[in-house]
Amino acid sequence: MAKQEVLLLDFWASMFGMRVRIALAEKGIPYEYSEQDLSNKSKLLLESNPVHKKIPVLIHNGKPICESNIIVEYIDEVWNDKAPLFPSDPYDKAIAKFWADFIDKKLYMAGRKLYTTKGEEHAASRQEFIESLKLLEGELGVKPYFGGQSFGYLDVSLVPFCSWFEAYATFGKINFEQECPKLISWFKRCLQNKESVSKTLPDGLKITEFLRKAYGIDESPLVSFSLKKFQDALDSHKFRKRKGKRVLGSGDGLEGLDKGIWVSGSVRVDDSGLVKGGPVVETVVDDLENGGDVRVKTGLMGLCLGLALGLGRLRGVGKGSSSGKAFSFFEEAVKGLKGLVRVEGKLIGSKTLPKQNERRRSRAKNGKEVVGRKNNVDGSTNNKNKRNKIQMAEQDVILLDFWASMFGMRVRIALAEKGIPYEYSEQDLSNKSQLLLESNPVHKKVPVLIHNGKPICESSIIVEYIDEVWNDKAPLLPSDPCDKAAARFWADFIDNKKLNLIGKKLYTTKGEEHEASRQEFIDCLKLLEGELGDKPYFGGQSFGYIDISLVPFCSWFEAYGTYGKINFEHECRKLMNWFRRCVQNKESVSKTLPDGLKILEFVQLMRKKYGIHE
Repeated sequence: MAKQEVLLLDFWASMFGMRVRIALAEKGIPYEYSEQDLSNKSKLLLESNPVHKKIPVLIHNGKPICESNIIVEYIDEVWNDKAPLFPSDPYDKAIAKFWADFIDKKLYMAGRKLYTTKGEEHAASRQEFIESLKLLEGELGVKPYFGGQSFGYLDVSLVPFCSWFEAYATFGKINFEQECPKLISWFKRCLQNKESVSKTLPDGLKITEFLRKAYGIDESPLVSFSLKKFQDALDSHKFRKRKGKRVLGSGDGLEGLDKGIWVSGSVRVDDSGLVKGGPVVETVVDDLENGGDVRVKTGLMGLCLGLALGLGRLRGVGKGSSSGKAFSFFEEAVKGLKGLVRVEGKLIGSKTLPKQNERRRSRAKNGKEVVGRKNNVDGSTNNKNKRNKIQMAEQDVILLDFWASMFGMRVRIALAEKGIPYEYSEQDLSNKSQLLLESNPVHKKVPVLIHNGKPICESSIIVEYIDEVWNDKAPLLPSDPCDKAAARFWADFIDNKKLNLIGKKLYTTKGEEHEASRQEFIDCLKLLEGELGDKPYFGGQSFGYIDISLVPFCSWFEAYGTYGKINFEHECRKLMNWFRRCVQNKESVSKTLPDGLKILEFVQLMRKKYGIHE
């Protein structure tokens, strides 16, 4: 690192890497970019991120920082003299972190399934993806950016996913303009106003083609004809010529097609007969009625709608032309796309498009372009208004929790470390209270900390919030940004490796799945033991953030050991010594963690509930 203080290991298509690139651009930080071959990972990548072996990795003065959101937060803390990404208010910061965490947990996997699954799983993922976007749209509201007037952390977290919308629309058959218009307007605003975004995000078609090649996806599920994209193409006059080649012909099972279709891009038709097409540069269709042909030159995707369907399907939508060689749609497309075309069973009226676009731009300039639902997806007018309605007259701090939750234990330990008095509200998770549902309408889970009427959700976010607000005693996170990033990495490892879900499989599964979960659980603990090393606590001499993140899981070791047949003393002796040290030296731990036998009894009840016999 002698010649360069900042090095980014990344891959061009990674939305997670895009986050880091945008953050660096916002701060004006010069850096060296190293494109990584993910099929043949470099030694530097493997050494810099030995746990996940993934990009992005930011190497600053020889020290690697991993995980995109952690890197962005690190960048904001180290280069804090320009373009702040996080809000200064601890509560607003916690909200931004909550939604960034939501994006990673929900959007990425649901989006991935849009191009890797079929059938019911695909349909469920499509619905989940749309619902997640609607929740984010509700959080955006009428603000220009998620943080308000300024482009910030949550915008940085989400906007790279928009570069994949072309692919998600293609493989998920989603009309984003229709499903989430406010979010699309926000995306356009980011592109127009933030050079860090426009210069970072790759073209959506490039992402789509990358996924086709990477996953060997058949061209059948291409995106359907987009009238708006046709309008934009005509308006921009970005036309190119290319010699067409025959890709479909008679025998392909297309009604009315007997002379063939010639296109320069790729064309397929789905089961319903709706054309899906790639970028079409020049299209030549045989006129089945008159024996002639029509050429349409565009740079847009999906113009082949009428082509692959054949004139027989669109015959009658627009009849005749001055030349008598084709129906009006194609001739008018060349002139400016006047007339009617049937798209997915709907008649769409269209006048001369450049003028229509001019009117649209005029409306946007006058601030009238916002279109969408007035209410959030849950029927409320605004999530923040709902939060503010929660009245906590007798107590400034209240914790909604469940006694056996290792995530709730984290918060209880943090509150005890800080000496913060609070009201504890035990929740019945089989009959969730109205307060819990109102305080955490997204996940509807414990724990929730309500401070002065404002709810904070997700245990790690709550612990950081506690450390920032009550910062006069027992610091939980280290002060050094690099050490802080490392602590966040291991806490994230515990949660994203989903120790609780792996542990759950130890008492709910059998056979190969059980054995695989057992081995994965042990492997995770050994990695954590390696990070602990010979230190008394994960942070060194002081009990801190990683200790709080992990120690609640140890209260479940009795159950995990019983059903997973794991001898923890044998498998991870250093970790067990650390656990005993925490219990002996930290009253916050000893008074919070329930007895392991009580957890075991609870697990036995859960097994009966799942229909698992002892």
